[in-house]
Amino acid sequence: MSTLIFDCYSDDENNIIQKQLEYIQRWLEQHAPRVATQSLNPAANNTQLEAFEAQISKQ
Repeated sequence: MSTLIFDCYSDDENNIIQKQLEYIQRWLEQHAPRVATQSLNPAANNTQLEAFEAQISKQ
């Protein structure tokens, strides 16, 4: 079973997204290593995303 990046997408769509994210990460490592290592935050987990969605829906 694959890990879904986004629950609203199919496994095939998540594969495409995952490949694009990996491509972006590799590009950044080659062309902008400081951005790749110092500027990007780790990915948010589902709990953090749900909390963020709840926060912005109140505004």
